[in-house]
Parts: sequence; structure tokens; C-alpha cells
Amino acid sequence: MNDDLQNIWLLGSSHTVAAIAVLQIADLALTLLHSLQERKGRLWRYFGAIAGVKIPDSFGRLVFFGGLTISLWIVGLLGITGTVLWHAPLAFVCLGALIGCRISDGLFSHILPNNAGYRPNPGLTSVPLYFVEALVLVAIFFPTIRMHTFDALIGFIIGTLAFYVVIPGLRSLDPCCSSRSSVGRRAVRSRRGETWSASCRPSCDKPMGRANARPMIVSETGQSGGS
Repeated sequence: MNDDLQNIWLLGSSHTVAAIAVLQIADLALTLLHSLQERKGRLWRYFGAIAGVKIPDSFGRLVFFGGLTISLWIVGLLGITGTVLWHAPLAFVCLGALIGCRISDGLFSHILPNNAGYRPNPGLTSVPLYFVEALVLVAIFFPTIRMHTFDALIGFIIGTLAFYVVIPGLRSLDPCCSSRSSVGRRAVRSRRGETWSASCRPSCDKPMGRANARPMIVSETGQSGGS
């Protein structure tokens, strides 16, 4: 068992249970913290304003908050605890996926849109913690990544694509969304320190449709205004 753990992570067999508990709790807590920040800022409206579609709050809370949080929790449990205790290929894939998700989410959902002028970005403040966790996981589980490179790489690619395709996928809901306009950038802005969530009002009653009308700015207090 001791030799096996030496081939799994750099922490060896000393205080294995405690080490797993610390890593796993930190991972689950970080996922929840980041998800709560995105929920507070209504990240789905932010994405919708960029892509030019309207995402209903009920769908956003269910998928972008509930579904994504639970999915990342499962991946984290399999990737960290599973890698140490089960030594299974699925666990190695999930470990790579967790690292890929952290990096990809930070870049494609937060840093790049924010640098492109879509502000404020919900969840941006916890992105550095995502990158720190990714580096820590790579360092601690380097023996696993070295010995099971293919499995970890497959997971990393899956995790990276999972967040890379979100905004392009929303744009593809309508062929007209392929043209990139300044609507989202005008719709996402900061006003006197308040966090505003952008929502483009569609020209039809469909839950997700092309936003042909002027965008609306919706604050956390429910105030709105056209731009």
C-alpha cells in the first residue's frame, strides 16, 4: 500500500486520510464559493448578453448553478479521493478533468471576457484560487500524471472543452448570433459599485432567442434600464 501511494502522489502514506480530507474539503468549498459568486452575479445573464440570447433565471439557476456545482463536486471527489483510494482509470481521467476545468473556467468564463470589456464578471475574484488549486493538484499528483499521462490528458481535454464551448455554444443557438456585436459589452457595466447583470430582451416569447431589441440592464435590486 505504501509503495502504491508513492506512485500516486507526493504525500506518500503519512496521514493519508487527513491529507485526503483537507484536499477534498478545500476542493468542494472552492467550487461552492465560486458557484455562489456566479449565482449572485447571475452568470447566465452575463453569458446571454455576450452571446445575444436570453437565458431564463430558472434555467440559469438549475444548470449554471445547481447542475454545474454538483457536476464539479462529483468530478472533484472522483479525481482526488478516487485517485488515492481506487487507482482506477476513471479516477485519473477525473483528476485531469478537474485540472482542466479549473484552468478553462478561469480563462474562458472570466479572464478573457473581462479583458475584452465585458464587466463586471461574476466569479472573477475567486479565479486565482482556481489556478492555485490546479497547480497544487499537478504538483501533488505528479506521479499519477506521469504514470497515467494518457488518462489524465483525456480528462484535461474534456475539462478544458467543457468551458471553452459555453459562449460559442450559446451563440450557435441562432445562426444570426454568429456576428459579434457590441451589445453585450454595452449591456455589462458597473454603476456606482453595484453589480449589474445583463439580460437582452428577445423579440419573441421563446426562452432563448436572438436579442434584436436593445439590451436591458438588470440590477440585483430589480432595477432596469435600456442602454
